[in-house]
Amino acid sequence: EVQALGKVDLVLDMVCGDYVNKNLQVLRRGGRIALIGTLGGPVAEKLDFRYAMRSWLTISGSTIRARPAEDKAQIARELEEHVWPLFAAGKLKVHVDSTFALADACKAHERMEGSDHVGKIVLTV
Repeated sequence: EVQALGKVDLVLDMVCGDYVNKNLQVLRRGGRIALIGTLGGPVAEKLDFRYAMRSWLTISGSTIRARPAEDKAQIARELEEHVWPLFAAGKLKVHVDSTFALADACKAHERMEGSDHVGKIVLTV
């Protein structure tokens, strides 16, 4: 489904692990990937950097957890000023893959574990 949308400029990768290779493949030439979490593990097996080099990709990593409180507050202010208005204007959207009733949380978790989803899995109350 992601490939049907075309290549993208930026990937914020919260998963890492085996997803790094997949995420590199959806970047257009000159694209960037920011590694911001390791939910899928901190190691990417069989990572081939030749695609990244041929496509002039930029790979960076960061974490907020270890930053001082002043840095975190500044990031929050900048998000509120620069990013939230893009959501309000409809220029950025959260892609919802699927929605489950809270009583079906087990099914939602199975969907997530299957790794076939693209976007958020939402539980409704």
